[in-house]
Amino acid sequence: MTDITELAQWLKLEVHRAVSDFNPQMNIKTRDLKELVEALEKAQAKADVYDMLRDDYGLREKGVGLTCFVDWQAKRIAELESRTVTVKLPDYRNTYKAPLADEVEHQVRLALELFSSAAGIKVEAE
Repeated sequence: MTDITELAQWLKLEVHRAVSDFNPQMNIKTRDLKELVEALEKAQAKADVYDMLRDDYGLREKGVGLTCFVDWQAKRIAELESRTVTVKLPDYRNTYKAPLADEVEHQVRLALELFSSAAGIKVEAE
């Protein structure tokens, strides 16, 4: 149970006891009411964020819930992460006739591997 549900059930029980005992003095503490109000305010803030996201992505008009949208996004991310892309690097040895051509190509490949791994991209050699 959530805090809201627990607090609401407890307050409902106290009200029921007071009515059953014909006791106009209920034993409800201000602290408990304050906790319930704070929990309700937090829930309202979450609901506002949920509504904002639904409006921003046009989910309300499409009749799509936020959980379905998040699931779709997770599948899309997994699909993109597992996708293989082939990149052909230019052959610097044929472009440059200088003795540094091999070193230039080697450094370009090292830089590509370094930046790719830093971005979380797995590089497979041909």
